Amino acid sequence: MLVFRELILKKQITLATSDSILRETEEVLATKLHLTRQKAKAAVRVIAKIAKVVKPDAIEGVPRDPDDDIVLATAVKSKSHYLVTSDQDLLVLKEHKGVKIISPDAFKKACSLVVKYCLRCLS
Repeated sequence: MLVFRELILKKQITLATSDSILRETEEVLATKLHLTRQKAKAAVRVIAKIAKVVKPDAIEGVPRDPDDDIVLATAVKSKSHYLVTSDQDLLVLKEHKGVKIISPDAFKKACSLVVKYCLRCLS
């Protein structure tokens, strides 16, 4: 996760989200990770500050889990190249409307390969 944070803060990758995803993130932080509501809200404010927050168009029935519709719609609306997730219901899709759906490990590996390639080109 630290690698992703550094890439986002250095603006080498863009984090995209939506108000709906931010609300869900706050709820998960408070209920499943047991952060206080105040800390959960603060964390979500930080995410919203560094992310590209979009208003996705409606999308229905693509993933196996209807709760994931908003995630796909956000990725499409933000014109993301990648949707990085551990959610198996999304990963089985592999791609949707030009957005590649990959695991965090696969994304980390892809970033690592790009860095190695760029370093070779510079030497």
